[in-house]
Amino acid sequence: TRDQYENALYFSRNPIPFLPEHEFKNWTQHHNYLQHIGLYGFTPKALERFCALKKSQLEIKENLEQLRWLENGQKIRIATTNQKTHPVDTLDDLTKVRALFSSKGE
Repeated sequence: TRDQYENALYFSRNPIPFLPEHEFKNWTQHHNYLQHIGLYGFTPKALERFCALKKSQLEIKENLEQLRWLENGQKIRIATTNQKTHPVDTLDDLTKVRALFSSKGE
């Protein structure tokens, strides 16, 4: 989720916000959810700072390293796209995406 200045507020592997007044299957009818692609650009100095930080509690709980940066008071600017993406979180995901690109001749 993001603030009014296009900075990330939080990342999760679950939908944000939680809408208890609606059935889960209908949430997208009541809120515009964003899917995370996860391309990051760091200056060398910022990357050194990031790597020097200890894993944060939220990072450990969600298994998302960008939460380490946010928990340490740093900002992550986000951008939106309508481009469909495919997650690559496991070796199996990578195999599937490679096959998809091969079939498209890319």
